[in-house]
Amino acid sequence: MSDTEVAWYRQRWTLRLLLLFLLLYLGQNAVTSMFFKVTDFEWHLDHARALLHERPYEPGFVTYLPARFLLDALYLPLGAWASAAWFALFAIAWLLLPALAVGWEALLGAYRDWLAGLLRIAQHPDLSFLGFEPPRHQNQSLRALFARYLQGFGPDHPIHAGHDLSRHPLFLQFLALPTPWPARLYQGAVLLLGLLFAWLFRAAWRRTPASRLLAEWSVVPIVATLLSPLAWLHHFAVALPALWLSLALIVQRREGRGALLAAGCIALVAFVLQRDLLQHELSVLELSYKLDALAMMLLVALTLWLERRGGTARSLARSSGGNST
Repeated sequence: MSDTEVAWYRQRWTLRLLLLFLLLYLGQNAVTSMFFKVTDFEWHLDHARALLHERPYEPGFVTYLPARFLLDALYLPLGAWASAAWFALFAIAWLLLPALAVGWEALLGAYRDWLAGLLRIAQHPDLSFLGFEPPRHQNQSLRALFARYLQGFGPDHPIHAGHDLSRHPLFLQFLALPTPWPARLYQGAVLLLGLLFAWLFRAAWRRTPASRLLAEWSVVPIVATLLSPLAWLHHFAVALPALWLSLALIVQRREGRGALLAAGCIALVAFVLQRDLLQHELSVLELSYKLDALAMMLLVALTLWLERRGGTARSLARSSGGNST
């Protein structure tokens, strides 16, 4: 098939331009990330050093458990059910292992503080409340998304302390439901989401095709990140497996405009509507609408839909092939 017989977005010059843009964008981000930006890596290494010196935490809310810092310390030198059981045993042992460095009392105290902090967040009527830091428009968690569209942020809300958007002409307010309705609706949505994934992933591993397992496991980190009380943009790096899988399925199966439109929307939010192009104020405004959270939810739906659609197509092909013989 020649270039003149295909749609413009499938022509060679279009694909080459998109590839060139992607390469330039990745190169620019690689340079700025490695040489001009301060990342969280050094922060984690500092806490790993503190853990080994029996000073695992600063006063205040506990956001990371000692086991996480013990895992960070590894960088300082710079049959399905059986597997699940071994993983559970390893996780329990890993959670208890920091006691060798900080002692049982300090370890149990850290766990108590961590659970108490989670309960404060879960029980607070304001969905934007975090407890360990002020709310910010940059938070892209599912909880923050519900807060943005259900409870609203008046001019006196603490979320405007970091960057006041209350007077910006493009900052639109939506519903302002009275408490505790926003929190109740969010809790109901999380329950329904859990039931949905329990139904979608209900098949036993032994009877699940490898392609479906790949799709399911690629979206699990995205959902876990969205369900966290705090989700920054760099946390969505866990979406890369699902993104590459979706793009591979789209190209391999020559999917129609619906899949291409969904992938285009995700790419627009993830690669274009960012601070490098929008500058600071407009980028914060864009983040306030939680477009990145919506894009991640769309990516989850697209990945699972593409895989299941392909599985259905394969089943139909095998069925028709069997009938023909």
